[in-house]
Amino acid sequence: KEVTRMVILMVLGFLLAWTPYAVVAFWIFTNKGAEFSATYMSVP
Repeated sequence: KEVTRMVILMVLGFLLAWTPYAVVAFWIFTNKGAEFSATYMSVP
């Protein structure tokens, strides 16, 4: 039971940490012709 809880917490932490990067990467991939500001790129 304790191991299951720890695994769930680790997976949630991983997703929380990588979600901003994944969103920015997906946005760049889908909007290839758009300009990207330095402020927006520094957020993740």
